[in-house]
Amino acid sequence: QQTRSILPLWRPRDGRNEDFLNWHDALVTAKRDLSIDTDIACPDLSEVVELIPHFHSNGLITDDDRAIFAAYEGALEDWNDLNESLYDLIRPSLILAGDNLERDLRTLTSHMSSPKDGRGIETWAYKFADLSTVASQAKLQAKLDVKLPDHSSLSELETHSTKLWSAWLLISGNDPTDFGKLESFYYRYLNSLPAQPAGSVSYTHL
Repeated sequence: QQTRSILPLWRPRDGRNEDFLNWHDALVTAKRDLSIDTDIACPDLSEVVELIPHFHSNGLITDDDRAIFAAYEGALEDWNDLNESLYDLIRPSLILAGDNLERDLRTLTSHMSSPKDGRGIETWAYKFADLSTVASQAKLQAKLDVKLPDHSSLSELETHSTKLWSAWLLISGNDPTDFGKLESFYYRYLNSLPAQPAGSVSYTHL
């Protein structure tokens, strides 16, 4: 039986949707509470060897050398413990279903060796929400071509405007502080609005 998740559930293959945003926000908070910093690299034995040049030779090992190696082993154990904690945090929150179920299960199983690789499944999950790919950027551009239907309500206008703005912000190169970029958005935005019948109040003046 799968462990109950303390994170909101998210199906990675659904991509960057509302479930992802809630999942990501909860994960960031949980990692902070558990003191899991995924920016810290795994302790590297080669760095210890540099501090103890005769580590692999028959040279005399001093007490200072032993202390350095003990510190390395302690840091590695702590890193692995946190990596396993991250795995146990993330895995129950991921919904696996559909045509790719078997492949996804194999992928996650590959990260279950000892120690479990929490950073590995975190990286795997986040790639489905990555909007920097050519395909993702093309989908975002397509969202800017969506037209607001005639006779839409102000509530529908608000929703339409928010969706266009959100999509525009996620397109690579766009900058809300750059007037030239904003001008291009404004043009796309106006083009997405329906023509107004004579005598009506224009949306652009609301």
